[in-house]
Amino acid sequence: DAETQQMLDLRRTDYLIASRYLKEARGFGLPPDREAQGLLLLGKSLHESNQFTEGIEVLDELLTAKLEQNSAVIWQVHGVLGETCLLMPFPMLEKALAHFDALLVASDLPPGMRANALVLRATALSRLGRFNEARAALQAVPSDPADPISLPLAKAELTLDEADATDKDTAGINRDEAASSE
Repeated sequence: DAETQQMLDLRRTDYLIASRYLKEARGFGLPPDREAQGLLLLGKSLHESNQFTEGIEVLDELLTAKLEQNSAVIWQVHGVLGETCLLMPFPMLEKALAHFDALLVASDLPPGMRANALVLRATALSRLGRFNEARAALQAVPSDPADPISLPLAKAELTLDEADATDKDTAGINRDEAASSE
């Protein structure tokens, strides 16, 4: 739909503008008590404006800073990093998986964030061809997640990934059989 695409383009442009202002503010020096929040906002803005590599660098830098264990900022950083690594044009699936795993370790993670992390973790596992683990991650999602669409969508993606892998395996077997019969 053209209207939806236009809205997404405007949103991306807004994040691009925000990232420029946040980079400038960072250049001048963020106040120490707001530095973590400023870097998180910069990383999110870079992610949302499709500046994935730079966003990952900023958020990785934030993770190496001294942040409170299990703080909301750490949860958000791992979530954005995992999502960025998963959704970028050339995904870094193992890195995405590591961030989702780090996020899921937190025992006091809010239920909505936990459900989202499990669904995204399952997507990464599915794309890596680790279908049984992906299925187990989806089974761990609460039956009434905060986002009712993401779970069925992830299940459908898993089914398609499995079918695609089966088709590739079958094509390889057929190719091998044809070569051996010659």
